Amino acid sequence: MRFWNDFLPLIAAGLLGISAGTSSAQIDTTLFGEDLGPAIPDSLETGEDWMVIEDAPEALTGSTPLPQPPPSPTPGESIPGSPSVEESSVPEAKPEQPKAKRSWLPWKTKRMRREEAESRLEAERAKYGPRMSGVKARSSQGGGGFDSGLMESELRRWKRDPRKAMTQARAERKMLLLWITDSVRSGSSKPMATEVFRHGKFLRLMKDYMVLTKLDFADPDIASHKYTKYLKDKLKVMGYPVLVLFSPDSEELWRHVGYRSGRFPEIIDQLGYQAEVFVRKENHRHEKLANSGYRQWINYKKEPIFAKAMAVSRKEKTVVLLDEAGKRYSYPVVKLSKEDRDWLAENFLR
Repeated sequence: MRFWNDFLPLIAAGLLGISAGTSSAQIDTTLFGEDLGPAIPDSLETGEDWMVIEDAPEALTGSTPLPQPPPSPTPGESIPGSPSVEESSVPEAKPEQPKAKRSWLPWKTKRMRREEAESRLEAERAKYGPRMSGVKARSSQGGGGFDSGLMESELRRWKRDPRKAMTQARAERKMLLLWITDSVRSGSSKPMATEVFRHGKFLRLMKDYMVLTKLDFADPDIASHKYTKYLKDKLKVMGYPVLVLFSPDSEELWRHVGYRSGRFPEIIDQLGYQAEVFVRKENHRHEKLANSGYRQWINYKKEPIFAKAMAVSRKEKTVVLLDEAGKRYSYPVVKLSKEDRDWLAENFLR
C-alpha cells in the first residue's frame, strides 16, 4: 500500500503527459471561496490539550488498591508482637565497609552509568509499566502524533485550513504553498518534511514570500471534512505527497507530485525560481497601480497600506481609501502620518 501511495502520482503524471514540477497556470476562484463546512481549527486556536493517551499502561488501569503502611505507634506504646528491650539483645555494631571505587577511565565510567540507567529503567517498566512519555500519543488538532516528520514548534507554521491561509496570503500579497500528504500511508511524507521544510533556503523563502498550509489525510478530522474532500477532488490528487503553489489570486503557479529522498535541491530551486517570477510580477503590478493613483499610506502606528484616495470629507475629517483588493476604508485624517496629510492637502484640500 505504501508503494502505491508513493509511486501512483508519478505513474499518473506520466500517463497524462505531465512531469512532476511543471506549472499549469489556471485560476479557480472556487478553491478557496466557497463555504464548504465549518472552519478547520488550528491547534493554537482551540486552547485544548493536544496530547491524548490512546492506550494507558495496564499497571496504571488496575483496580487493586495499593498496600497501606501500618500506623505508627504513639509514644510509650509498644508494637504488638515485638520483643521487649530486656528480651532482645542489642546487636553489635559492624565496622563500616569501604565502598568500592569506580574506575576513573572515562569509557568505563560512561559504560557503567549507562548500564545502571538501563537496569533501573527495566526494573521500573517491569513494576509500573511504561512511562507516560513512552505511551503513544496522537494530535487530532495539530497533527504532531502522526509522525509527519515535523516537530510541534514547526507545525505551528502550517495552517490547517487553506481558506484561512489564502485570506492571509491575499492580505500580505504572498504565495500560498499547499502540502497534501498522508503521514501514515505514505513513506515519502517524513523524508520530504525533514529534507525540504527544514532547509535554510526554504525557511528564508517561507518567511519572505509564502504562507504555509497542510492537509494530512491521516488525521480523521481532515479526511472526513467536507471542504478537504472538495479541494482534493478539484485538484485531482491521486497520491501523496503533493505540493501546490498558488498566487494570492488563486492561480496555480507550480505543482510537484511525489518525492524521493535526496531530491530536495530540485524542489527548493523550483520554489526559488517561482519566488523570483512572483516578485517581478508584483513589482510590475505595483507600477501599474501607482500610475493609476495608488500609493503607500502609513498611519500613526507606522502600519503601511497600498491604496488609492477616493474622497475626503471635510466635515467628518476622514479620507476614503481603496486598497488593491477592492476594499474601502474610511480613515481619520489626523491618524495619518505627516507626509500623507501633506499629500492630501496638496491634492484634495486646495
